[in-house]
Amino acid sequence: MRDRVGPAVLAPSERRAHRMITLAVAVVLVPLLLWPAVGSIVWLATPWQSVDVVAYDLTVFDDTYREHRAFGFALESAKAPFAVTDYVGSSPGGAPADPWPAERPDLVALIDAYGVYTNDDGALDPQGSHRVSGRFAADDARTVIRWAADGTFVYGEASLLAEPTDPEAIDLLSGLFGVEPTGWVGRWFSHLERVPESLRRGDWRYRGPGLVLLNGDDQVVLSGAEAPMGRGTLPDGGSFVAPVQSWFEVVAAVPTPDADLTLTDDPVAVRTLSAAGIPAVIPLIVRTDRTVFVAADASDQPVAFLFRKVAGGAAFMRAMPHASGTAFYYHVYVPLIGSLIDQAATTSADRMQTR
Repeated sequence: MRDRVGPAVLAPSERRAHRMITLAVAVVLVPLLLWPAVGSIVWLATPWQSVDVVAYDLTVFDDTYREHRAFGFALESAKAPFAVTDYVGSSPGGAPADPWPAERPDLVALIDAYGVYTNDDGALDPQGSHRVSGRFAADDARTVIRWAADGTFVYGEASLLAEPTDPEAIDLLSGLFGVEPTGWVGRWFSHLERVPESLRRGDWRYRGPGLVLLNGDDQVVLSGAEAPMGRGTLPDGGSFVAPVQSWFEVVAAVPTPDADLTLTDDPVAVRTLSAAGIPAVIPLIVRTDRTVFVAADASDQPVAFLFRKVAGGAAFMRAMPHASGTAFYYHVYVPLIGSLIDQAATTSADRMQTR
């Protein structure tokens, strides 16, 4: 009969090693597991910031409010009051939404002015040729500029300085943001063969990834190009490198940009762009004392932002690696909007104290 073997006895050094490993796991895992619950309580207990925000969105095809929903998530994370259904522009389907408020807000976010379109069959279609919703008018621009002169912070992004925005409004807003549009817009596509017909020019035989730039009937296609890369600094002094896979506008900047967008670094592609009068590196984020302009469709992001109602959730998401399609949102957009909210809230509080 075999002898029974009793439990193994660990040497003192092995016992110490096991205790150290157990302690390390407890120190790392326990706070990580408790953080969402504790952070949620802290977020709920934190008072809402005293800041009045107005969002402008003309591109609302349905009640998902995709164009400004991600903006609302960023505000919610910063504990700034905002309802996704409370905005200026067009209602789902293109009907007019609420008008500009009578009282000057602390922050105006000009998110999207592209509009709602239908195709020849009358169905809502982002690539349709029949515009339903109105366009950003010169009077709208004057309202925003008047508020900015009185202390309102203004955020704007791509689609604002191009058709169908009124040409006079483009001139007014260009002066406000310190940028000059060139008329060129572009976007990176993972599959050029899937580019909508309305964006194609001439004999289209492109396949695979690539960059498409348009200026009316003029077009430049960089077949095989990787997604444009944004590089720069944020208001908190941190730096970032993140791809941009949304629509962008080619603009020139009066002040020095906080961030640039590198369209390509391939020498052949650079020469192709140069022949069309397009720089290979363009301004991406341009800031003045009270304005921020992002030359990309930054708010149009299919994100969920699961930790937006958790204290420290924005910093946690910023520290995490993300897929190329959402990296710009978490690493750049959320902290940028958060900084704007903090500035606007501080200014609002100072104004209330001087009354």
